[in-house]
Amino acid sequence: MICTSSGCTDSVSGNDPDVVEMPVITVESRNYTLAELDSFVQNATDFARKAGKQAASAAFSDPEGDYVDGNLYIYGLDYEGKYLAHPFRPDLTGSEGINRTDANGMRFVEACRDVAEAGGGYILYTYPDPADEMKSGEKLGLIYPVDNEWWIGSGIYLDDLVDENGSTPFDLAYVKDFVINASYFAESVSKEDAVVEFSNSRGEYFDFDNGMYIIAIDYEGNVIAHPVSHDIIGENIYDNEMKYGVKSIQRASEIARNGGGFIIYSYDNDYGDLEQSLNYIMPVEKDDYWIISSGISLSDLTR
Repeated sequence: MICTSSGCTDSVSGNDPDVVEMPVITVESRNYTLAELDSFVQNATDFARKAGKQAASAAFSDPEGDYVDGNLYIYGLDYEGKYLAHPFRPDLTGSEGINRTDANGMRFVEACRDVAEAGGGYILYTYPDPADEMKSGEKLGLIYPVDNEWWIGSGIYLDDLVDENGSTPFDLAYVKDFVINASYFAESVSKEDAVVEFSNSRGEYFDFDNGMYIIAIDYEGNVIAHPVSHDIIGENIYDNEMKYGVKSIQRASEIARNGGGFIIYSYDNDYGDLEQSLNYIMPVEKDDYWIISSGISLSDLTR
């Protein structure tokens, strides 16, 4: 599927009219910084506001045009979720995408639309990566409203995101290493000892400075360790559904069974504003099978 924000497409196909099969697309990828993404989308927004919807949509739909830079490209939709422009999926033009979902089950077009309606900003979702055999990868998108009729976006796969020094951003690298190191610890001690340590807000796996701590659940969705919300330990959250339709624990279990990886959580804060976190999931296979995770907020990732 396609949300635009440098790409956005469904990863599954079937009889569901809201799901489309993603064709294989080959693009030349490179690394990008947040500053490059910001400039790319801002320039496209300025152009769209001056040129008008028809001319801008035509420009954004040109795969050889000025608004395609490898894996970075502009797409456009209206506020009903209808595609207006996409350089690599002209077949989507005029189609409805508001209910389409990504690999995690997230209604990502709806999420992007909501960001546009709120004035624009960053958004996390997953999307098939043409530079990685169309496997779904986590993507950081940037959405801007053009006017009250339509909005545009682009995005960077997290594997391609670098800081000003050309390195993986600290928070992105740190959260993965933090969880992997916690999994090594859990494999080296008893499950009981690991759970006690992960529930300790003064322990080694509560990183106050970087805002990270370990949460542990089993594959049935029972919370077995939490250093902040002790009251939910023992609670079953397997069927919990987050904003935009993601069954977060069910999806986390699938990721753990496949060896671990990232998952995106979306939720409303106390003020009703959209917030997201990028969590890394790892399985623990000693003393029964269970799962640990930690995450970083979207605001920390883009600070």
